[in-house]
Amino acid sequence: MNHHETKVKIEKTVLSLISKYGTKSVTLDDITTPLAMSKKTFYQYFESKEELLTSIVGNSLAGFKLQIQALKLKYRGLDQFLWISYHLLFWIRNTSSAVVFDLKKYHPELTEKYQLFRNKFILNNLQELIREAKLRGVVRSDVNEAIFCQMQLTLIEGVVNDQHHILSDQDQANLFEHLVLNNLKGILNNTYGVQFTIENFKLDLREVG
Repeated sequence: MNHHETKVKIEKTVLSLISKYGTKSVTLDDITTPLAMSKKTFYQYFESKEELLTSIVGNSLAGFKLQIQALKLKYRGLDQFLWISYHLLFWIRNTSSAVVFDLKKYHPELTEKYQLFRNKFILNNLQELIREAKLRGVVRSDVNEAIFCQMQLTLIEGVVNDQHHILSDQDQANLFEHLVLNNLKGILNNTYGVQFTIENFKLDLREVG
């Protein structure tokens, strides 16, 4: 196993541990024991647990960015908005609330890194798609795309990061329909073409789900 493969294996092991117990509770012994690795060997790959967490967060953001870039090549217009939102919902739902809590409390610099990515990449992409839809007459002209997208993103983050929320046990398709799809319908002009596009998207979604 080469250097890169070992680093990936370490990160996957730690991600599994912190998803269950949070970042604060996981010790270096907890990390090295299941890997049958000495602490000395661990330090050949990461200088500290903090550097390891930074790498995990960075790789997660980079991976999601690649997903969005791939979706932008495959879809256009509101279909792209919907697919980005769908992948965002899936991505956030698969991030443990314990991890989110610990990152905010003990690693504010990593939370800030996510916020920067959120605002400058995710939010900008979503706003641009709604802005384009307004210019094409698909979305109502009185809609403020900045407010709509900010509220949309905040709603997704707020609901799926709280494991005690009444909606936490809903499946991906139901959550997506009520958190994203229905909200988008509320700002559309009533045109057959838009409805047809959305219905096709829902059919595609059922096939994927």
